Amino acid sequence: TLHLSFMVVEARGTKMLPTIEPEQTVLVCLMDKSVKSGDVIAYKKPFYDLDGEGYIAFRRVKEVQEEGLLLTCDMQLAVEQEDYVSKEDILGKVVLINID
Repeated sequence: TLHLSFMVVEARGTKMLPTIEPEQTVLVCLMDKSVKSGDVIAYKKPFYDLDGEGYIAFRRVKEVQEEGLLLTCDMQLAVEQEDYVSKEDILGKVVLINID
């Protein structure tokens, strides 16, 4: 028997354009944390918005390291922005975008 858990999230921000647009709905497989370079993952941002709530961010995996992941955004920026997240902070892997 196969049991999977999913989460539906409305995207915020523009750093994953053109792959994920603001307000698109994204389906995340919560059980799938076996990621590789090129995958898009969801994780909880470690800081808070102005309203006091953290939010779920999406980033592309640039490199899998022993303790965590080096992440990048899809938007072409003058300076490439990279984030590092520990494997424990990964919520899951994006499996479907714009599930209206």
